[in-house]
Amino acid sequence: MNDYILLTDSSCDLPAEMYAELDLKYVPLTFHHNDEVYKNYHDERDIRIKDFYEQMRHGKVFKTSALNIQDFA
Repeated sequence: MNDYILLTDSSCDLPAEMYAELDLKYVPLTFHHNDEVYKNYHDERDIRIKDFYEQMRHGKVFKTSALNIQDFA
């Protein structure tokens, strides 16, 4: 058993392979557009990064918020 856990949030911008290679744990940050809520998973399961930026180029505005306790736990 390890004496520690390496934990970061999804804004660290590491390649997905590195999470497994280094056994990193992360908390996905959240962003919103109107009633839509997306989590920034490194495997892009909620939204692809390419699609996110494409939508922004076409005027869609996203907002971020701090994590709530339940998400962090």
